[in-house]
Amino acid sequence: MPGTLGKLVNANEEALIRDESPVTPDSSPHPPSTTDPTTSPPTTGPTVRQKTTAPTVRQKTTAPPTNPTTTKPPITCTDTGKDTEVGLGHLDHQHGDSNPYFKLPSFLTDLEGCPAALQKWSDTIDGAIQKCITDRQGKDTRFFNPVHYPDPMSDHTCIRWRAFPNNFSNNPKKWKLADVRGNQDEYCEWEVEKDSNGELLSVTFTCELPEYYEFLASIDSNGDRILQLFKELNPKANITHSDIFDGNGKYMRDNKWNTRDKGATAENAGCIAHMVRTNNALGDLVDLVADSTILVKDPDNPAEYITRGQDLLKSMNVSKESPKRNSDPTITARINRAVIEGNHVTAANPIGPYIHSFENERIIYPDSNKVENMWSFQRGSKDYKVRAKFIIPEEWVGKLFEAGTNRKIKYGSQIAQHLWIGVDVVVVNSGDLKAALQGPQTVMAFIEGRHIKPVPLGPAFVDKEIKSEPFGKYLTTTPRPAKTLKDLIATFEDFTWCAFAAEEGIGYRHAAKRKDVKVRLVIVWTPDHPNPPSRRSGSKMASPEGMMDSIFNVPTVTVVLAPPGSDPNNIHSEQSFLQVASFNPDVGWFNWYERERFGKGAGTGQWLYFGNSKDAFTPDTQGLGTFCGHASGGLVMKESEDPWPHWHTDDNPLILPEGHLLLSDELFRSQRTGSWYFAGADFLARIIEAGNRAWYTKRRLLDFGPFRSPNPEAQRVHQWLAHVCMTTTVTIACARGDEDAFMIPSGFFFNSAALSQLVPGVQELEDGISSCSMENYKKACEAVGLVTLNSREAQKDGTFNIAAKGEGLAPWKLIVPAKEDVEGMRQLLATGMLPKRILIALLMVDYWNPVFSSRRARLLHYVPSTLMYSATASSNDRYEFGKDLVDAVALGIETLGLDPENSAEHDFLYWARVEEQEKQVKIELSKYAARVNEQLATLEGVLGYMKITETRRSMFRPPPTSHKPVHPLAEFDLQLPYASKFPHDENWRMKSDGTACKVDPDPSVWHPRNTQAHYVASGCPFSTSF
Repeated sequence: MPGTLGKLVNANEEALIRDESPVTPDSSPHPPSTTDPTTSPPTTGPTVRQKTTAPTVRQKTTAPPTNPTTTKPPITCTDTGKDTEVGLGHLDHQHGDSNPYFKLPSFLTDLEGCPAALQKWSDTIDGAIQKCITDRQGKDTRFFNPVHYPDPMSDHTCIRWRAFPNNFSNNPKKWKLADVRGNQDEYCEWEVEKDSNGELLSVTFTCELPEYYEFLASIDSNGDRILQLFKELNPKANITHSDIFDGNGKYMRDNKWNTRDKGATAENAGCIAHMVRTNNALGDLVDLVADSTILVKDPDNPAEYITRGQDLLKSMNVSKESPKRNSDPTITARINRAVIEGNHVTAANPIGPYIHSFENERIIYPDSNKVENMWSFQRGSKDYKVRAKFIIPEEWVGKLFEAGTNRKIKYGSQIAQHLWIGVDVVVVNSGDLKAALQGPQTVMAFIEGRHIKPVPLGPAFVDKEIKSEPFGKYLTTTPRPAKTLKDLIATFEDFTWCAFAAEEGIGYRHAAKRKDVKVRLVIVWTPDHPNPPSRRSGSKMASPEGMMDSIFNVPTVTVVLAPPGSDPNNIHSEQSFLQVASFNPDVGWFNWYERERFGKGAGTGQWLYFGNSKDAFTPDTQGLGTFCGHASGGLVMKESEDPWPHWHTDDNPLILPEGHLLLSDELFRSQRTGSWYFAGADFLARIIEAGNRAWYTKRRLLDFGPFRSPNPEAQRVHQWLAHVCMTTTVTIACARGDEDAFMIPSGFFFNSAALSQLVPGVQELEDGISSCSMENYKKACEAVGLVTLNSREAQKDGTFNIAAKGEGLAPWKLIVPAKEDVEGMRQLLATGMLPKRILIALLMVDYWNPVFSSRRARLLHYVPSTLMYSATASSNDRYEFGKDLVDAVALGIETLGLDPENSAEHDFLYWARVEEQEKQVKIELSKYAARVNEQLATLEGVLGYMKITETRRSMFRPPPTSHKPVHPLAEFDLQLPYASKFPHDENWRMKSDGTACKVDPDPSVWHPRNTQAHYVASGCPFSTSF
């Protein structure tokens, strides 16, 4: 069989192989092999890799090198049209703009820092594969070049065989003959090292390709890099340039440090770099894969195809040894079978053989110990090892035996017979491949308030806005995007994603055994940025701690899933709610998507673009659809504080009834130990906070511009002030304590999170609030009839299904100022739009009601939509808005006829004008805390606080008896308790003296559409999307 690829590499040309960009061992296109070469024996037959749908057309991955750390000399390679010295041993090197598709063999890192060389390697293989296809025109081949095809859904299949040369399996001298390099024809070669008594000391195996070394030599004008590589492989040898290059400067495959054919010496015993046998070449392997895709009719039965590998090879133009090998018939038969089943096949990226696994238990010590520690894997990535050395400890030399036969290990071939070699191929349904050529589906948009039905996005918008982030790239390059969570996760590289679980029943003692438990999941994915955990557990998830170093500084995707009510135990149902927020740090905002739920939009199950974060502030879409729940365009995690009620944590793990489908889901749970792979909610809270900070920073730049060169006109000013004056979203907090007493979160009493960033010493005031006794808490719960319901829907008899008395995991679940609003205030301070004292003055208005304050919301009457920058203004009042706001509020008191002593305007002016403001704030809060402590010491005071808590909870999630709409973020039935004895039309507020009082309702301060527009007296209905 002619070696098409092998012909293309000479001293002036490059070599072959393909992938994407530097890939980590754990970010390979398939998951780690189930059989580690250092642990357990492989199973028989080929291993089917996970199904993948590439998230981008040419997905980029990064991989740390597995080679020994050495100082590599620079090579001279052609880059950007000129010779450039590039140091190969550093990560902070120059980067090319291209992203080569074909990767170096086994994701080797020899050419880090030379993007031109990496591109040449990829281009060479691209051309060689294309020539391989052209040479077979007229034949019914099902081989294809993935570079020229959009990425369809595919299976990565590993085909494996034993390294021992099967042509010698029946020869009486097989062990000795197989140790001869010229006889090793199974895409693996080895050299042995023996002592003076002929006892085996070591065996070094390689699957490295000769074409790759010729490529290295061809791009290195001095030959220093390949010389350094040989020295790394043979650290004790004195290797010179003339040892590996001939008189004309051409690299010699059969040099004495790679094969002993030209002279065996004690010095080069065991030395090997790459394969030299003629058929052990990349060109022959690719030709074999291509020819194996051609179907051959059985001459004895024309209605059938030949399927046996040996018979297929005999029908090809191959050597007489090929049908007798372990490798070629296995490869041919597996590929041909896939073609018969309606598939196209190509060599997987990176192309080339690798060491798959070793049957360690087949080699034993006299005391039956295993031999895992004798292996040293020296080149290649974690899943694509291409160089391994079997080293026998000195005390065990001559004392190793084969298990079962007790045959003494004397030859390297005895080790090779238990070594498995693999090659990966990509199997694609022929129909999918045809569909891929026709291009992906049009991306449809359905943005509530703007569209009445799904509409196609224009090409210009798609190119600029959708393809700029990872999920948009996935949709625009995938003919058949995933419809289920399982299929979507299958497109993620290993260790680039992490999962979190929420289940409303966590922390409850349920009166009756539950059958259907609805678990919500959040998946966080950082494409091309794997973070393997320090301890391997069988999970494919990233280390959440490792993700924190780069989260939202790199492209980041969050996926939210809720199973359907009709099938609540099945998270992989096509009926599940699937929502995606996709972020590119170079752009700075989220693109929102949702997989179509049945009954909405056109078709079934298509992905719809729901807008981007900026649409949260656009008049036609603000407060609607996605932006009803995500009012500021960012991410929302309601339970973002310890103890994270409803979220899986180590202290309160997810517990499911027997038979729940998630229990047997290997993506999320170890089937061996029964432990969950989910990360704790504390990490998710940090991730959400980081994502919102990234978006709010971009939002600030959009509306105000950079601090040193601000926009002449600031935009959406009143929407920024809503973070201070209103409650744009919520955080649900819980008390923490013991069986006798607990601390109510300080955010119940005043906006401690915001004020502590503005006034030093507020933290100490928080700590000065006393605990609440468990006795008074329980009596207050009994007085208001506090219960948790399984469902808001009334039963047939009109009663409600009570899940538990009280509120489950932790006492006193309440609404506190959201972290999103605190972040908004922090960003606002960075703009210089308002002096800090003005922000403090706004927060001190009705500070005893930190959420849903109608008094504070009144002040938005005085806030304009835009402001003009003043170059002469002070740096902390760059728009002169602080003074103008004080003047406007003072004028309002006069012109509106307000009570000058009892109005929000009066309170604001007092705090804006008071001398030693920060000192006075701390004095005021200290007095207030003392009054609060007096109330906490009495049952009456605790009961009053319980009523205030229920009023605030009802603003977010009205009781079922009120028949009012529930906010879309209140999706858990068990999320908050209900005060069943508390009249649903009663409203209680805190007073400045720390006591509770009953007031008239004011519904105008809580709806996302209100928070993003000028304050109005009445809200609008909740979005029809929810």
